[in-house]
Amino acid sequence: MHDLIVIGGGPAGLSSAIEASNHNIDILIIEEDKKVGIPRHCTGIISYEALRLIGEPAIKSVKNKIRRAEFISPSGIRVNITLPNYRVFVLERVFFEELLLENVIKKGINVNLDERAKKVLMGKEKVKVITNKNEYEAKGIIYAASTKYKLINMKIPKTIPAIQYEFEGEVEDEECVKIFLCKEAEGFFAWYAPSSDSTFLIGLANKFLSPKLMLDKFISKNNIKGKICGIYSGRIVFNSPFNKTVFNNVSLVGDAASHVKSTTGGGLYYGILGSKITGKFFPKYIMEKNVNYKKLIEKYNSNFIVKPLKKMYKFSKIFFSLPYNFYDKFFLSINSSGTLNKLQENFIDYHDNIIKTFITDSKLIYNLGVEFIKDFIDNILR
Repeated sequence: MHDLIVIGGGPAGLSSAIEASNHNIDILIIEEDKKVGIPRHCTGIISYEALRLIGEPAIKSVKNKIRRAEFISPSGIRVNITLPNYRVFVLERVFFEELLLENVIKKGINVNLDERAKKVLMGKEKVKVITNKNEYEAKGIIYAASTKYKLINMKIPKTIPAIQYEFEGEVEDEECVKIFLCKEAEGFFAWYAPSSDSTFLIGLANKFLSPKLMLDKFISKNNIKGKICGIYSGRIVFNSPFNKTVFNNVSLVGDAASHVKSTTGGGLYYGILGSKITGKFFPKYIMEKNVNYKKLIEKYNSNFIVKPLKKMYKFSKIFFSLPYNFYDKFFLSINSSGTLNKLQENFIDYHDNIIKTFITDSKLIYNLGVEFIKDFIDNILR
C-alpha cells in the first residue's frame, strides 16, 4: 500500500507531489496520457509572481516576455497598459511540465504514465484506485485530474469550451498580448498571445456556440494570416472556488478545486499555490490522523486562494454577461479617467485588487455614468 496517490500529472498534481515528498512518504502519480504536457490546453501565460512561486521549471521554460496588454472593445475602442518591467511571461508549456516531471523523478516518486484511473473507492482508513491496468491502495489521494469528477462523488465545477490555434507568421509586437471582447467569444473573450518573434496563439471561449466555428469566424473577420501549426482545445473552469477541498482522505487541487481565475481562465498561480499548501499539510493529516492539518489547509486556502477567487468569480459572472455597448462605454471611461495609473504591477494575479480599484474610482464611475446619459439622450432624440 502506498502512503499517497496523486491522480493527474499536470502542473498541480506534479507540484503537490514534489511538496509532499518532503515528508519522506511513498508516493505514486497516475497520469492517463503517455506524455506530460500533451495534449496542450492553455496559452502558457504566467506572471512574475507565479514564476517565483514555481521556480526553476518555469524560469527555464520561458519562451517570451510580455510588457504590454491591449484590450479591445466590440467596436474597436482600445485600452492599453504598458508595464515598466517584464511582469508577464509565456512558457513553452510542454517543456515546463517535462521539467516538473524531472524534479518529481529526482525526488524518487513513482510515476505511471499512460494509465487511466477508472474508479476511486473511498474508505475510512484507506482508498482504492482502480485503473485500466491495476488496482492500488493508499492512505490518501490528492485529486488533480482536472474536472473529471466521474471518478469521485463530488460536485463538478462549471466550465466553458475553448479552443486556440498556434500560428507561424508575422508578429507585429512580440511583447504585447491582446484581449478582445467580441460577439465570437460570447460569455468570455478572445485572445492573441505572441509566443516568440514568429509564432503566436489565437483563441477564444464561448459559452453558447461552437468555439471552433467562432474562432474561424474571428480569424477571418480580423484577417489574421499565418500557417496553423497546432490546434488545442479544452474547457476553462468558470466557477466559484470550493470552500472545502479535503473530504476524508481525498484532497482536491488545481482545476478540480476550481482554483482558477474566472477573469482570465488562468489556473497556474492559484492552482500551484493550492497544490503546495496541500502537499505541505495533507500528508501529515493522512499519516497522523490529526484534523488540525486539515484545518490548516482550509485556513490557508481560504485566506490566499478562496477569498480573492470568489471576488473574481462574482465580478466575471456579471461582467461577461453585460451587453456589448457597455464595454465600449467602459473602455471610453477608463481612458478618460486615468484609472490605469492607479494599477500596480503586482495586481497581475490579484485581479480582485484591480476590480476594487475600478469600482471605487469616483472619476471612472462618473465618466461611465456620463456615457450612459449621452446614450440615453441620443436614443430619445432619434
